[in-house]
Amino acid sequence: MSTTTSSPPAPGWFSRISGRLVRQPVAQAAAAPAVRREAVQERRFPTLAILAGALRTPRGASVEALGAALAANKVDADLDRDLVDDDGLPVMSARCGLAIDEPVREEIADWLAAHATQEPRLTDEQWRALVLGTAVLRELAGHAAASLRLHDGAAPMLQLAPLLPDDWQREQRQAASMWWTQVLVQSGWPMAQIAVVTPESPAAFIARFALEATSSTTPVATILLACASHIGQETVDRWSANGTLFTSLHPRGRIPGEGAAGLLLAPGLDGAGRVQMNLEVEARDPALASQKRLPPGQLNTLAERLLHGAAVAPADIAMIVADTGPDTRQVLELMEFGSASAPHLDNASDIVRLGPACGACGAVPFVAALAVAAHAALEHAAPLLCVGNDNPGLRALALVRPVPPAQA
Repeated sequence: MSTTTSSPPAPGWFSRISGRLVRQPVAQAAAAPAVRREAVQERRFPTLAILAGALRTPRGASVEALGAALAANKVDADLDRDLVDDDGLPVMSARCGLAIDEPVREEIADWLAAHATQEPRLTDEQWRALVLGTAVLRELAGHAAASLRLHDGAAPMLQLAPLLPDDWQREQRQAASMWWTQVLVQSGWPMAQIAVVTPESPAAFIARFALEATSSTTPVATILLACASHIGQETVDRWSANGTLFTSLHPRGRIPGEGAAGLLLAPGLDGAGRVQMNLEVEARDPALASQKRLPPGQLNTLAERLLHGAAVAPADIAMIVADTGPDTRQVLELMEFGSASAPHLDNASDIVRLGPACGACGAVPFVAALAVAAHAALEHAAPLLCVGNDNPGLRALALVRPVPPAQA
C-alpha cells in the first residue's frame, strides 16, 4: 500500500498514537507561543504536492504497517545472528525480509545482462537495495501513470531522482538507473518523457525542485527514490574497524539497516494533489556532530520561518515526524525542538522517530518520514512538521499539510 491522494483516509493509527491531541483543551492549545514574527525574515517558500508515497522497511511495507509498528512501539533493532562483531557476537540490525525476492533479482539480472554495456558487479547488499527500490518504484510508477496524464492524454516529463549510498560506483549507479528507467517504461511511461537526475540529498533536492518548478513552463513531476542496504558482514567489519558500529561501548554508532522509500512529487499549483509540502534546508558544520550536546536552535529558526511564511500557528501542528536515529544527542535535540516549537505535543506519543525502524540506511529514513507525514496530515486534517537531523551535515524541516478543501 502507499500514501496516495485518491480517497480520504479512514481513522487509523495516527489518530490513536496522538489521539490525546484532539482532546487538548482549547485554552492549552491557545497558550502555545505565537511565532515571533519580528524575529523572522519575511520569506515565501515554494509549494510542492505530494501525490503518493511508498516504502519498504524492516517494520512495514506500507505507511499503515509501519504506523502499526510505531504505535505498538515495536520498531527497535534486533540481534542479528548472521552478522557478528570482532568477538563473534551478534550485532544489532534492522533487516528487511522483503530484500530477498529471487524472481525480481533474476528479472533484473537478466535484463541487465541483455542491455547493459558492461554487466555491473553488484554486492549482495546492493542487490538487496535494488530489489527494495524496485518494489517502491513500481508502486509509484503505477500512481504516476494513473494520475499524471495531461488533458490530451500526453505524459508530462517525469524525473527519476535515485538516492543511493555513497559507496556505489559509477557503473553500478548507471545500471540501477537503466533498470529503473525500464520499470517506468513497463508502467506505460514514454521513454522520451523520462529523465534521470542525480540528487545531492533528499532535502536539498526537494528544495531545488520546488524552486525550479515555480518558474518552469513545462509540466514536470518527480519520483524521488531512496534505497540502501548495509546488511552484510563486510559493512559490519568496516564499521567496526573505523569505530562507527553501534555497540554497548559505542552507543553513538550506526546500526546496520536497509529499506527503500519514495515520493511522487509535482508542483503545488492550483491545489494539485491533496497534500502539500514546504521545505527548507540549511547546511551544518559536520564538526558540530562531535559535540556532547546538539542545540536545537537551527531547527527552531527553520520552524519559525516556515510557519510564518505559511501563516500556520504552532498550536495547529498535530505531530512531528523525524528521521532521528538512536544517537541520544539527536533524540534530545528533537525533543527540545518539539518543546520549543510545538509545546502542546507530547514527547512520547506525538513525536515519532523513524530512525530505529530503518537502521542506518542513508536517505531512506528522511524520505520515509515525509511519506508518513503526508499520510498523517490527511488523517489528522492538520499540518505536521517533518524533521531531518540524522545527517550531520545539514538540518531540514518540512511543513506537510492537507490542501484546503476549497483548493483540492
